[in-house]
Amino acid sequence: MRLLKKPLIKNSWLYLISLGVLLITCSTFLGLNRSTDGLKSLVWFWFIGTAMIWLDSRLWHGKNRAWSFFTTIFVLDLAVQGVVRQFFGATPSPSVIAEALANTNASESLGFMAEQASLIGISAFFAILSFVVLFLFNKRVLPTLQSSISFAKPAFLIFCWLTIGLLHFNQTMLRQEPFLRWIVVIARHQEAQAEIKQLQTMRQQIKASQKDWHVRLNDDKEKTVVLIIGESANKHNWGNYGYPRPTTLPLENTLSELSGHTVWFRNAASTAAFTLPSLQRALTPASKETPDKWKNTPDIFMLANAAGYQITWLSNQPSNDGWIATLGKSADKSVFINSGNWRDSSTTDLDLLPELDKHLSLPAAKKELIVLHLLGQHFHYQLRCPDNIKPYEGIDDDQVMQLMKSQGRSSAIRKTRNDYDNAVYCGSILLSDVLKDLVKKRENRDLSVVYFSDHGQEVGHSQNFAGHSEATSNGYDIPLFIWKNTVVTEKNIFHQEPFSLDDLDYLMHDVLNINSSFYKSNLNTQKSVIYLK
Repeated sequence: MRLLKKPLIKNSWLYLISLGVLLITCSTFLGLNRSTDGLKSLVWFWFIGTAMIWLDSRLWHGKNRAWSFFTTIFVLDLAVQGVVRQFFGATPSPSVIAEALANTNASESLGFMAEQASLIGISAFFAILSFVVLFLFNKRVLPTLQSSISFAKPAFLIFCWLTIGLLHFNQTMLRQEPFLRWIVVIARHQEAQAEIKQLQTMRQQIKASQKDWHVRLNDDKEKTVVLIIGESANKHNWGNYGYPRPTTLPLENTLSELSGHTVWFRNAASTAAFTLPSLQRALTPASKETPDKWKNTPDIFMLANAAGYQITWLSNQPSNDGWIATLGKSADKSVFINSGNWRDSSTTDLDLLPELDKHLSLPAAKKELIVLHLLGQHFHYQLRCPDNIKPYEGIDDDQVMQLMKSQGRSSAIRKTRNDYDNAVYCGSILLSDVLKDLVKKRENRDLSVVYFSDHGQEVGHSQNFAGHSEATSNGYDIPLFIWKNTVVTEKNIFHQEPFSLDDLDYLMHDVLNINSSFYKSNLNTQKSVIYLK
């Protein structure tokens, strides 16, 4: 790059802009950035970069301290954000990242690094390449920029600093600010860690207000309720919801054989694409509008217990997973069968069946609530099924695969879809066996089974990506159904109105047939629960 001996300032800026364009273009080409976010990052690079060069020329006599610090952070931010974006399917909020970190152990961190090795390698390549370009820029171009900017008009520098300040008031631009967003993540991470340590204290404080809950049973009948919390299930992969593959055939066959009826929620969706915020809103009065309400209000299990239900918690998720594990440990009886790096665990949800059978073999409490917390369809998808139950292994020419090929999905994503559909099929076997065992061991009493997933999953449905997704509806669309052993005119009832998972705790009031000061009788859930009476 040929430099003028005495370049005009307006020409000097072209070098800085060109450097920013080069960095952003490379990160976008490698899949670490989106073009819209890249433009925002470019604005930050130009204004903050200009300010840092000026600081170096004024305070450190051209030693590049401020500039080097800024460019290092900027490049690392692009590289790390690329990994995070690809992992979550979108750029997640700082709270999501912080809570994921707070609920992750060392073993799981190693598992994450192994799982994302190729993407981490691409990000590392980008970072090394960028630092080489920056080294050449600092040696050949930066001295000229420093000499020109040191004599820049005060009005221009005031404009530059003022613009940096004003950009921080724009929420869209602030999401791409390379410094503050990590400060927010660190602060939120510390807050999440503190919350985990205080969970028992928080729950005790909530329980202390039990007299204000005004909980009461609406009937005195013997009753067993089974609440099944699924994981990462997308309703669009369920045969019963219209998917071309019969992934839910075992469940459908069992439901057709059993007496009773099923209410299918056709348009249920979570308000978060990640487990913790979704369940905090689903199981407590918290909502998308009031996300922190779980901290000072009782969850549905507290209310059920206060109403006289005995609670048993059977889980294939880790026993050290923060708030959710605390709910399980607070039950009258809890069993956690998963250990170690839980995403890589060889324990499948089918391994919960002996524990359930063992519990159902015992005399039942008059009012009992059994919770099954599944690993469901969480990645690694191929580990969610025993090796002898994988009906879609190797299939590459059916209707689903043909559609994915026409959409340009890679062979790796198509294989992942097969793994995911196998996991759905195994989940259907589990649900089928749970219903059979329940009917066999808990006859002559009122029975209800509620199944829902915490959030959905993008597996090549609308993009060449597999994982959690805030960017597409597949990250939120979930299956939800209620089965009861009472007989009504229609065996399968389809609830068509939209249902927000935030309202699940109110729906559970109806299933449990309890009332409290937290119950809202005017929700659209009432349009479906008339079939539950």
